Amino acid sequence: MAENNDIFREFGESIQKSDINETEKKKIFDILLNMRNQKINLMITGGTGVGKSSTINALFGREISRVGIHAEPETMEIKSYELNDKITLWDSPGLGDGKKDPEHARKIVELLHRKDDSGAYMIDLVLVLADAASRDLGTTYSLISDVIVPNLGDENDKKTRVIAALNKCDSVMPRHWDYTNSKPDEKLIAELDGRVDTFRRRIKETTGVDVDTMYYSAGYKEDDDVEQERPYNLAKLLSLIVSHTPDKKRLAIMDNVSRNQETWKSNDDKRDYGKDIQESLKQSVRAAAAATAGATAGAKIGAVLGGPVGAAIGGAIGGIVGGVLGWFGW
Repeated sequence: MAENNDIFREFGESIQKSDINETEKKKIFDILLNMRNQKINLMITGGTGVGKSSTINALFGREISRVGIHAEPETMEIKSYELNDKITLWDSPGLGDGKKDPEHARKIVELLHRKDDSGAYMIDLVLVLADAASRDLGTTYSLISDVIVPNLGDENDKKTRVIAALNKCDSVMPRHWDYTNSKPDEKLIAELDGRVDTFRRRIKETTGVDVDTMYYSAGYKEDDDVEQERPYNLAKLLSLIVSHTPDKKRLAIMDNVSRNQETWKSNDDKRDYGKDIQESLKQSVRAAAAATAGATAGAKIGAVLGGPVGAAIGGAIGGIVGGVLGWFGW
């Protein structure tokens, strides 16, 4: 599948061909331009070996950092990777390294408190990863309850700026994993559901916050000659990432994720995650329009999505979103 599809170009071309009048088209183009220029900062944290690199590589379809099953622990410094001039990924090792933990926790806290030029928090979302096969998640709970959640901002920020996920769900009970179709059998599903419920409950007990939790498998490469295994539940993870990303930044996230349909194919099917993403994207355009209302003298852009004209635009946007998500097999 072609990797050069451009969500914003697709939106622009479709709006240009629509029956919307030129005045309203210009308003939508202004909204899309603003959304395209958004900068996104994602922090991915977790202990050594939880699959941060493989998760990044699977989500964005590019080799951000080398994945190694037997990689030696790296420096405790927080590293940043720029996908492009719009998305920066902050790779932050988790706690559990003894005497280095306080210094590392301090660096995470400083990054979480950093603000951009508009006064908003620079880090849009924190993705905390743990090993689904591990029975000892004490350091992960400490990372979430002592370092991450207390420094996310107000109560709404604490709910929206963090996701906790259990990676490597295929390694929990290998005999119950279907490697051909990249899916767990019923027994493994029951085990994984129990583990993620416990994960969610423990986080709630230690933080008082209902943090969205899930399990997945990012896939991995054992060496350069072995093709990466197909991920499982990655569409579910992406759905959570999109819904937790600020409205005006969601299209930019989707403009950069992998276009490989195999990446998104295998999921638990508890929900239609493609549809969930579609709704999040449509909501983001509506919210961007409402937020822009009054920003320009005399322009009531918030009304663009109301009334007959709004219905036309809303229908066009819905159709475009659906078409764009066809790139991903949804």
